[in-house]
Amino acid sequence: MTTKKERKNYILYYAKGETYNKQAVYSILTLLNVYNKVIPKTFFIVVYTDQPQVFSFLNIAVPIQTILISDKQINTWLNNATYFVRTKICVIHEFLSNNTGKTLFVDTDTVFLKKIDAIFDEINPNNSFLHKKEGNITGKAFKEYMEFFNGKEFTLRTSGRTIRVSPNSCMWNSGVIGLCNSNIGLVKDVLELCDELAKVASFYLNEQFSFSSVLGEVNKLKNAYNYIFHYWPSDYKLEMNAYLSRLLSHHGPQEIDELIKEVQKNRILRTSLMDKTFFHFSPRNFKNFIRYKLPHLLGFQS
Repeated sequence: MTTKKERKNYILYYAKGETYNKQAVYSILTLLNVYNKVIPKTFFIVVYTDQPQVFSFLNIAVPIQTILISDKQINTWLNNATYFVRTKICVIHEFLSNNTGKTLFVDTDTVFLKKIDAIFDEINPNNSFLHKKEGNITGKAFKEYMEFFNGKEFTLRTSGRTIRVSPNSCMWNSGVIGLCNSNIGLVKDVLELCDELAKVASFYLNEQFSFSSVLGEVNKLKNAYNYIFHYWPSDYKLEMNAYLSRLLSHHGPQEIDELIKEVQKNRILRTSLMDKTFFHFSPRNFKNFIRYKLPHLLGFQS
């Protein structure tokens, strides 16, 4: 672990299990792709993982620090909770506790679309990043969430901050989280709010709502989706996970250049109208387009 005197721009992952580790490897390959394998010297990649050996071959191209996580550590982070996503918040908190600088946490199911220097330039004690604003909780996608939590208030013991859930409460996707080390107190609030929400109802959205509410209460939130694609819907994941199983088993670990060439061929990374049309209207993805993309295009979701 680096000392607090070292200031760097950290890209932080948390990967447990074969699928998530493969996703993280691919995400790092897409980062290498957009930088043409020349990552800025101020960038430092850190992966909390149960399979550190998976990442060793990438050190030829970019320094990666792996931090081994054990089942014992995960159980400590869970603290008897039943929602695994609590451990993600704990990873971020632990990392900020031991490092000074700017941290961009990215879920493993992400691909870098362009250089992210601008994100790190804009992260400061008053500016934080989340992946994308998904809209107020009055939206159809959050109907059940609204029914459980609307009007409820949660006073956080550590900061004394009160979070009130209302129709104006926003939900942001938390597949990307950009923070300064000085925001560590906010991460404590996120963890506490997530625990309090779980006492009412254990939704997988509690984690991202906690980040949305706490960070949005104090900081200006900015979108990272123009820089990083988060393929969280199930249709995307099914296709990507099958693709990654083929890709990472058919290439030797030394073949980074070949892997990056494969990254460039993947239509999920392309941005032209033709490529977008091909991707969204292919049989596997049309359902996803109708469910997630079309409402935005028609203005039904902000």
